[in-house]
Amino acid sequence: MTYKLFKKIVIMNKRLIFIHTLCWVAYFGFEISMISILNIPTFLINRFFLFIIYIMSFYMCIFILRISY
Repeated sequence: MTYKLFKKIVIMNKRLIFIHTLCWVAYFGFEISMISILNIPTFLINRFFLFIIYIMSFYMCIFILRISY
């Protein structure tokens, strides 16, 4: 993928990217707040890497579902 194509895709889907980013930030904030409220002993860096795995698996599932239909 070239830079020009990537830039065109981002510009065309700017609103969608913003909504997805906002939802992921809200989900991460909710998860961190629940951990702190319930006093669950955990490392923030471990949660962050787990969060990255959640994001990757979510978009991989979406990609696979879009291909199958």
